[in-house]
Amino acid sequence: GSLVKIRIVSLALCGFMAGACAFATDDEVAQTDQDIVRGKNERRYPQVVAVHFMGFGGFTQCTGTYVAPRVVVTAAHCVRGDQIPGQIFVYHGRDYLTDRASLPNIPAPGEPSSWARAETAVANPSYDPGVNYPDIKVLFLDRELPFAPIPLLRREVTNSTREGKVVGWGGSLALTA
Repeated sequence: GSLVKIRIVSLALCGFMAGACAFATDDEVAQTDQDIVRGKNERRYPQVVAVHFMGFGGFTQCTGTYVAPRVVVTAAHCVRGDQIPGQIFVYHGRDYLTDRASLPNIPAPGEPSSWARAETAVANPSYDPGVNYPDIKVLFLDRELPFAPIPLLRREVTNSTREGKVVGWGGSLALTA
């Protein structure tokens, strides 16, 4: 199997989810024959991207959502304590394992690439890492992605809102303890 299965969908009570995350360093990944629980390949939401945070001791991979031209929203807790400055990348391709080998060297903006580099990353100023709240980080990319940003829900989410879609990246390899 591959480390990343393309976009997974499940039902939830919220209409927009920015940061379902997984943490892995290169030596913490193990093979498994089990598939993602109730997951399925989802191709209708190209705006759901993988965010690759490179640190001196490995990397963190999280889900992000392309919400405006050159803007991705992800979870603030995904940033590594040993984060390498300028080494946050957004992936929207189909072969993550092969394409990951090109990092940190990606084509310049305007050239074909499955990657974009985050030029700036800003967490919610009230973010508290002790409780991971409010767990939001905004990434400003060096290029637009080759599809339109996701249409956002423009009405209030209330207690009567019954269903929404949560879309994110998942792995077919298990993380070990």
